[in-house]
Amino acid sequence: VNPAEAASKTHAKSKDGDIDELFLNALGLRWLILDECSTLSPGLIGLLDAYLRRACMRHPYADRNGAKRPFGGLNIIFAGDLWQLPPVQATPLFANPFRSGYSVQEQRIFKMFWERKEDSIQRMFELTKSIRTPDPWLKAVLHADRYGEETWEMYCFSHGLPTRNPGS
Repeated sequence: VNPAEAASKTHAKSKDGDIDELFLNALGLRWLILDECSTLSPGLIGLLDAYLRRACMRHPYADRNGAKRPFGGLNIIFAGDLWQLPPVQATPLFANPFRSGYSVQEQRIFKMFWERKEDSIQRMFELTKSIRTPDPWLKAVLHADRYGEETWEMYCFSHGLPTRNPGS
């Protein structure tokens, strides 16, 4: 995604003027599922929000009492493990929301995730049992990465450096 190019399109009209292709595709939507949300930045989610607000402005759920609803009124499910990979060259969604220097769009998205208001994230389900892999070694590496306890041996293996164990 080219954020600068995408941002320039948020207020642009489509070729046929009034009817937008994204609007036509979004007419039948009520739910949108975004998986691997740890790789999303607040800026990218903000662009999606701006696109959907524009595309769904005539959607029956797009506003409440005259106020525009986030994501054009669509229900969004964010699925993923926030302890995993951050976005490439962008602010992670799980960054400190109170730090300064965020754009207005990023601040709005952070508020959606971290403040409890009517049009914010309503519910979070935390899964506590890791069922990603039956491999005990990979489980140990993932656990060590999650809690910042990776050993030098794990680091060397993950980065293709020589290790003490054969076959690496």
